[in-house]
Amino acid sequence: MSERESYPRFVEVTTQTPRTRALAHELRKAFEQAGIRIRDLAKKCGVSHTTISFWINGKRVPSPEQVATLLAHLGVSAEECDRIMDIARRAGDTNWLPAGALGISQQLAGVLECESTAATITEWSPHLIPGLLQTGDYARVIIGGQSGVADTQVRIRLGRRDILTRRNPTRFDALVGEAAITDVIGDKEVMADQLRAMLALTDHDNIRLRVVRQGIGWHRGLHGPFVFYEFSKTPPIVHVEHLRAGAFLYDPDVIQIYSEACVNLDQVALNPDQSVDLIKKRIEELEKQE
Repeated sequence: MSERESYPRFVEVTTQTPRTRALAHELRKAFEQAGIRIRDLAKKCGVSHTTISFWINGKRVPSPEQVATLLAHLGVSAEECDRIMDIARRAGDTNWLPAGALGISQQLAGVLECESTAATITEWSPHLIPGLLQTGDYARVIIGGQSGVADTQVRIRLGRRDILTRRNPTRFDALVGEAAITDVIGDKEVMADQLRAMLALTDHDNIRLRVVRQGIGWHRGLHGPFVFYEFSKTPPIVHVEHLRAGAFLYDPDVIQIYSEACVNLDQVALNPDQSVDLIKKRIEELEKQE
């Protein structure tokens, strides 16, 4: 990873806060599910089709009243409408802390939008394999819960990986703690399969995997996991998640701290070849134990 530059002190937050990204994602999804022509929808809403396009692509932020009108004409259910309106009413919030059952859905919308539009994603995951690199069996153990709900969440998680293998894929820098490859999640077979699958993904030029060894002393990653999203034309966003709550961070001072943490982790991590060798050794250990 090359040394990162300091990010601008003055940034436009009108259309690129975490909430506005999540709002655009939800509006675009509702539009696609409705199956209506954009010009017909624009006519019903009393605006131009260009305005509708800007709304669902995150280039402009509609007012809560405009969102309500849009959702009504798209035939969105009352429950979904309440959820999306909650995002719309606070679309300008810089940092966003969604939590609980409602927050999980809002948070996922924000994550999906950040993932789909990011040029580069850097994830520091000290204890678990990063979500974008997880197998279905590994993810199912972590997600737990009722089988129907868990299966849906696992499918969503696996589908998110498309950003890494599509045409013009996102660059993904995975910084993984040694505990993530030594601790057994599920059973030894599940863990060995997970490590093999993760190594296979490193064949893609846009994916770089490095391990941070335990016992190397203090480094900034000891403060906890995070995901650093960088975009081609807008300022970065950081996502941190713990149990049932997560936060999207956008303040320039906070972003600079996490940018420096990325640099520090880059300095202390093993290089890609060393990391692959360490993971291969761990796979061999698991195979002998099976």
